[in-house]
Amino acid sequence: MIISHPKLGRLLIFDPTDEFTPFGHLRGELQESYALLVTPEGGELIKIPQLPAAMNGVVRTAKLALTSTGTLSGEFVEQRNGDYGTQQRAG
Repeated sequence: MIISHPKLGRLLIFDPTDEFTPFGHLRGELQESYALLVTPEGGELIKIPQLPAAMNGVVRTAKLALTSTGTLSGEFVEQRNGDYGTQQRAG
């Protein structure tokens, strides 16, 4: 997750202890919270934004074919994003 800081510019926020969430993303429970930013000049609390709902969920798509005899065949694809994807990778 990238945020913009008034003095430091763009900052990449991530949890290095989370082995299942992709680099640059944050689990849902860490979003919309505060983090301690430490610099040589001192520290400050910064607000972590919440990602849009569209970045967390399950998207299912299918390409199907129905024959004249009523047989249905095709390919189903499921994509899990955000915490749903993290849970899938951890399981």
